[in-house]
Amino acid sequence: MGGYEPNPIAWAADGFPDKFNFQLLGSNFDHFEQLTELALGRVPALATAGVKELINGPESFTPDGNFILGLAPELDNYYLGCGFNAFGIAAGGGAGKVLAEWIVGGEPPYDLSPVDILRFGRNHQDVNWVRSRTLEAYAKHYTIAWPSEEYKSGRPLRRSPLYDRLKAQGAVFGEKLGWERPNWFAEPGEDAADHYTFNRPNWFGAVAREHAATRDAVSVFDQTSFAKFALVGRDAADALSVISAANVHKPVGSLIYSLMLNTHGGIESDFTAARIAQDEYYLVCGTGAATRDFDWLRRHIPSGMDARLLDVSSMYSTCRSWGLRRGMCWKN
Repeated sequence: MGGYEPNPIAWAADGFPDKFNFQLLGSNFDHFEQLTELALGRVPALATAGVKELINGPESFTPDGNFILGLAPELDNYYLGCGFNAFGIAAGGGAGKVLAEWIVGGEPPYDLSPVDILRFGRNHQDVNWVRSRTLEAYAKHYTIAWPSEEYKSGRPLRRSPLYDRLKAQGAVFGEKLGWERPNWFAEPGEDAADHYTFNRPNWFGAVAREHAATRDAVSVFDQTSFAKFALVGRDAADALSVISAANVHKPVGSLIYSLMLNTHGGIESDFTAARIAQDEYYLVCGTGAATRDFDWLRRHIPSGMDARLLDVSSMYSTCRSWGLRRGMCWKN
């Protein structure tokens, strides 16, 4: 009998013990008591069965509870298959199969984005943040998964310059790749917090108001969380032409929306490019695809071309307007 307690204990916070491998930790009956009490209500015979052994060992959880597969974004020919926690037995065979196919074929055999290492971002390089979020993910392993539920740990981390202004106007934030993003706005008198339910959520009316305002007039959205890259160099236009499905050889000052396609003609991602100089493009991509898109762009710059890709996400804010008179703008 075992379980996942709601108050997990972090282990090896100051580093792994020397030569620790395939070993167990000391028994902790006090911490396990909460699970024992719940189990007795379901299997009363446990009260008289006696305890022969309490097995206590470290779990390799990840910040979102899913395991990790794929090609490391910083390296070539370095693939990972780790972080399986309880999935190791259940998913080991399938994970090993698709990882082998991935290595041999140079691409995943099908969409593996929920477990692809490229789903992680800059926030996952912060050890304290990862520790905090991983403990929450562990505690939620068998709890109710509410629709649109947000994690609470490690927040707020990355914020737009407009964060305080938006919060003062009733913004209720969600989090993606460490960024705080306004999900909806509460009016005076409304509780500025998500109330999770399987029925109609409390933010339903607020989203309807925002939709109507955008449809009937003009709204400005803070999308600073979007990934922002600079492609610079003498051959920037030619390099982007190889990667892009659109014609990027436009005059300086032009905006180009395009797709990035794979060798099968499928869509890998999309971006909006602003040509700000003859040798420079400013690219805006989706928040959740920040690592993936940077990796795809970098790996597909043709060898020998003078073109360099830089991540400038933290240098700029992104605001976009929609409505009857819509447009786009990027502001410093």
